[in-house]
Amino acid sequence: MSDDELEQLEGEGAKIDGAQAFTDGDDGDPGAAPQAEVVQEVSTADVLYELLIPTFDLLAPAWEVKREEQRALADAYGTVLDKYFPAGITKWGAELNAIVVTVMVFYPRRGMPTHKAAKEPIDGEVVEDPNGRTAH
Repeated sequence: MSDDELEQLEGEGAKIDGAQAFTDGDDGDPGAAPQAEVVQEVSTADVLYELLIPTFDLLAPAWEVKREEQRALADAYGTVLDKYFPAGITKWGAELNAIVVTVMVFYPRRGMPTHKAAKEPIDGEVVEDPNGRTAH
């Protein structure tokens, strides 16, 4: 195959690639304008609702807060947050998730000692506790 033929084939391939990039996906018309990429934003109320579910389940299970009540709280506070933060809090989704997971890990362990108790030595025995201290 000659260089001219190769360039012609590459040019045809580029035309096909370009045509596919500009199709609207409905009728395959290569002259149609490209569709804009649809980015679905998550509402502040939806983010809050997803945070409230594990929060109430973990922090106050005896209250038996219903999902409808959690949704009402999320909608109310979502509106307030949207008022004061018009750019939205959804950009903080990863940080909010980290906070919720941290609470889920630490809260059930509240009040527990952070170290295991050292064993009492028996008859002058030297005992090393799990924290690296030596008891005599």
